[in-house]
Amino acid sequence: MRILKTFLAAAIASATCSQMAAAQTPPPPAAITNHPFSAIKYTRTIHIGTDSKPTITAEQRHMMVARDETGRVFMTESGSAADESCDLPNVGKLPVCDDWFIVVFDPTVGRLWHWGTGRVDDATQYVEFTLDSDQLAEDKRLTSAPPVPRIEPPTPEVRMQDLGEKTIEGLTARGIRTVTLHNDATGGQPKLTIHEVWTSIDMDIVLKVIDGDPSGNETVSGLEHISLANAPALFQLPTDRILRRISSAYFDGDKDTLAAWLVH
Repeated sequence: MRILKTFLAAAIASATCSQMAAAQTPPPPAAITNHPFSAIKYTRTIHIGTDSKPTITAEQRHMMVARDETGRVFMTESGSAADESCDLPNVGKLPVCDDWFIVVFDPTVGRLWHWGTGRVDDATQYVEFTLDSDQLAEDKRLTSAPPVPRIEPPTPEVRMQDLGEKTIEGLTARGIRTVTLHNDATGGQPKLTIHEVWTSIDMDIVLKVIDGDPSGNETVSGLEHISLANAPALFQLPTDRILRRISSAYFDGDKDTLAAWLVH
């Protein structure tokens, strides 16, 4: 009974905090300038054996992501979001995709452009959205690393650990691990999950996220082949296509695409 009361009190406190947070939404982050980079974003599943050596069990589709010195954001991925059977050229072991979807987002002017290449694309045009204030704020959040969380006191269900710093792809990253015990509502065996986030505070990007369990199965997403050089060619809009301006009322699909830019 004491545990139930404690849980209910925590739930009420959590709901109250959520209401306060909704009433006091923080301002969107500013455009991240003077920190250009380009990288390959990957997702793969890994098994950690008894010898502590990782073995890749599945390599999924990659995408290229970038940011320039003015804060513009670039990404390209397969034209089919559900297609995990192809890849970027010269990356991984999957065949090269036939179709590509390209997005450029400029937070300083509040505009986003997209176009495609390949068999399913209309090669005569590219699309521009002028974002309203709410859409612009959301896209800034989608392309900015969230703050490193504060280490909270442990509870019976959740324990957090500051993993300190280590170098990932030549960048200093700060790691936070969260271990969560998920109780089975039917009375079965509780499930333990491990969630790690490694963030480059200097570059304002997430470098790696690991979701695993005690059996050694992990899903790892991150950035590799990182270059800190400015890559202006990635951000050039098409000069051989007709610009088509579309109402921001139709922007939700592009927002969902842009949500994949940040490692999470």
